[in-house]
Amino acid sequence: MAMAQEWQKNMWVGFGESHSGDLVVAGYHNYNARVFRMGASNAEDVDWAVLCCHGFKLGGGLGGSASGIVVFARGISSASGFNTGFSWGNMDFDLAIGASLGNALKSLKVIGKVVKTLEEYKKLQYLGTELYKNCRLMKPGVYTLGIPGSGPGMHVWIGRKYSKMQLIGTGRGLP
Repeated sequence: MAMAQEWQKNMWVGFGESHSGDLVVAGYHNYNARVFRMGASNAEDVDWAVLCCHGFKLGGGLGGSASGIVVFARGISSASGFNTGFSWGNMDFDLAIGASLGNALKSLKVIGKVVKTLEEYKKLQYLGTELYKNCRLMKPGVYTLGIPGSGPGMHVWIGRKYSKMQLIGTGRGLP
């Protein structure tokens, strides 16, 4: 495999689980995820980080849900860049329609629930490349995309989030 391109050194992609609840003007959200830096050519060189993000939501909404998510980050050169204090995010929108957790596990079957092999990592790199192509004009930061039909609950919300990102653990190499 060729050496990592410059954009890959600052891009991370992975999977996690998210919880969110909203009651009219206020709500709470959190997610936990494991992300992998793109661009490694062998299993021993894969950098990974475990993240926890939580905070409050202010805006309009009602309901609650839990779901699987894809997490991608742009412009973060090292795992320590994930640690942040509480800060305001931009306008955001959440929509969750009730489903079963079994669908989430089926949707992740192609890559696996935990990336353990170089083949699974290469599939994740492909996902990262496609995200980069479609999102390269977005400003640096951490983004989450819900996996449709991956969890129970129902809610709709629009507003701003006040969140803190925590780096829980880091490592190098696949298990």
